[in-house]
Amino acid sequence: MKTMSAKKTETTPRSESSQTGSERMFPARPAATLTELRRFHLQGPAEAGLGGWEHRDLLPALLHPYRDPETVRTDYPLFLAPLGDESESSLAVSLSDLLQQAAPPAESARVLHDNLLRLERMVRHIVEATESPQDARGVLEKAADGLVEELHLTSKEQEDQLREDLKTLVAAVPAGGRLVPFREEAPLHLLEQAARSRLLPAVASLLGEVQVLAEKIRSLLDMDRMKRGELEGGIAAVQGEGSRFVNAKALSGVLRSRKGGTGMTPERRERLESLFRTLDDYLHRVPGEGGILVHDGSLTEAALRALGRWTQVKADDPCAAAVERFDEAAEETAKVLRAVQAARLEVEGLYDPARHDAQLARLDWESFRREELYLIPPVVVLASADVMAGKALASLSRLLRSGRPIQVVVPVWPAHSPGMTETDGPADAYRLEPGYLGMSHRQVLVQQTSAARPFHMLEGFVQATAATHAALHVVARGTSLDGTAPPVGAWLAMGAAVDGRAHPLFRYNPEAGDTLAERFDFSGNPDPEADWPAGESAGGGDGETDSPRFTFADFALLEPAFMTQFVEVAGDLPQDDLLPADEYLGLSLEEAAEKIPFVWGMTGAGNRVQLAMTRRMALAARDRLDFWRTLRELAGVRNEYARRAAEQAREEAEAAARAEREDLERRHAEEVEQIRAQAADETLSRLTAALMEVDPNELVSLPPSSSPLAAFAGKSVDEVAAGLLEILDLDKLDTERETPAKGGEKVDEVASELLGLIGPDSLEENA
Repeated sequence: MKTMSAKKTETTPRSESSQTGSERMFPARPAATLTELRRFHLQGPAEAGLGGWEHRDLLPALLHPYRDPETVRTDYPLFLAPLGDESESSLAVSLSDLLQQAAPPAESARVLHDNLLRLERMVRHIVEATESPQDARGVLEKAADGLVEELHLTSKEQEDQLREDLKTLVAAVPAGGRLVPFREEAPLHLLEQAARSRLLPAVASLLGEVQVLAEKIRSLLDMDRMKRGELEGGIAAVQGEGSRFVNAKALSGVLRSRKGGTGMTPERRERLESLFRTLDDYLHRVPGEGGILVHDGSLTEAALRALGRWTQVKADDPCAAAVERFDEAAEETAKVLRAVQAARLEVEGLYDPARHDAQLARLDWESFRREELYLIPPVVVLASADVMAGKALASLSRLLRSGRPIQVVVPVWPAHSPGMTETDGPADAYRLEPGYLGMSHRQVLVQQTSAARPFHMLEGFVQATAATHAALHVVARGTSLDGTAPPVGAWLAMGAAVDGRAHPLFRYNPEAGDTLAERFDFSGNPDPEADWPAGESAGGGDGETDSPRFTFADFALLEPAFMTQFVEVAGDLPQDDLLPADEYLGLSLEEAAEKIPFVWGMTGAGNRVQLAMTRRMALAARDRLDFWRTLRELAGVRNEYARRAAEQAREEAEAAARAEREDLERRHAEEVEQIRAQAADETLSRLTAALMEVDPNELVSLPPSSSPLAAFAGKSVDEVAAGLLEILDLDKLDTERETPAKGGEKVDEVASELLGLIGPDSLEENA
């Protein structure tokens, strides 16, 4: 189920006469005041004196458009392909995909294509009316006849063409394929399909070799009997009627003295006869017809009947019983494999009892190759989550740690915490997560999946049956705590559990790689980067809008046990202290202390209801959010370690860039200073050289007495040069450059006079 959106409806209260029969039978209490809401939120319904919401037809607002399960299109019934050379991807397909693939082209079968949805609906009704999987071709033929009758085509030509197209469609469906209805045992049918896809090819390959080896062993035994018949039966005949012509005693000595005429040793003959019996017994069995199902009795009789191909064992401790059954089946397989290996050696004449007897005796399931493990009939444990979280928990852990490739299936209703007692309320404790517990065993394939996501589930089953260790499958079931189906149907309820983070999808496969990134698969969840998946707003007619997020609190409205955790909010109450559940759960506990969370519900008549929740309900939703964030971090989505590493890398890059920039600025400043100093030295050198050729008295002959050069009158050339250097000192120049208004004019004046005095003309005159 993708996140659903509800149609907008008016929030105007209805009159008593417009209420439905369900609402009149189960009337809701008057809406609470703000003071009552606070007491209800903090203390719960009993202490607050509020009875909670009592409508039996209330749904999350986003699911209201899908209230009728008949309008929801699902993947069921699933088509299970006959096992043969098909790839794993074609083990199962949805009914709609099957019809699209099998139907002739639309250009030549327009009437059929226009009515494929009608045909699909007919097939679904036929299959859902049965308990067990049905032959696909038989169901399609029945639905095809019904479709022709329902359409009442007026044109005989069109009717004949439709019948012909339907025959083509039925013929295109692989013979032997089955259609599986949406039932509680549907996951087991998919698991059997995945297991048999491994088992049957392995058995077929072994059967071929066993048949060849059995024939060769029988030939060896026949040859030995022939030799022994020549020695015993031939001599006996001579001793009878032929004694008149042949000396039997002499003949016996001749025959026994022939080289190679004796038979095999009794030990070898007995060994070959035992090998032949083992191989022949295996050939006459029908392996692979089904697996071994060990259950706790939680399956209904109808479900057990639907699993007719399984060997069914009911046990108080299903995990321990499954280990025993697996060991028995593994030993039977080991006997065959020991016989096969011994027969290979005997046929080649290489069997050495002193060497090979001990080696073959040690052959058991732990020394099997992967392909040999597939030969063991699949052993499946099915027990409720309450049993697995209670008295069977230690036994489950021993099974998972044993390494035996046993499949453990644990159905769980996502609104319920496994292991709760009768005195526990639905939101009294943090939820036990069987899948997370299974991951702690490390070398166990763990998947949390749902029958509402059949192809996600099948992919996990395929990986699990290919593994060499145990697997734990936590599968959402579609009935609530009291055993009833939710009003929207089991399919949509299980989809809502995935959307509301009550039952996130994930898979942990230790054989997928060495790192957690390779082992952990988080695909299939909506909006994996968000806390809660987004949906369209279900705003009311008064312009208000709902939270566009589907939270665990929304999903909780599907569970009757949670109804006491909600109460209606009066329409005239101020909304300042009320927060949508997703916003409230995004705050810290301290930030949320003064707020009251709420969700939107919708009655069967389309009335939109604002429902405040208790603090316990909010904490339960926060607990599911915490688990969701944990899984998300394991998957590397919004990983805090990755964020910190990225932040550190960014800071280091910025620091390196800043240091490089500062180094460039420093070197540039040094280069500028060096160039400026060189230029000043060159200028002063040229001035000094020019002044050395000028009489000091001439420096002051032209400027007025107020000139800065007047002080050089009567000075020697060396004194004038020293004075000029003092006036043009670099430090002073820097100071004057910093305060140009103060010293810049003096420097400019001296420079101008010097240029005038020591210009080319003056130099020529002095020369």
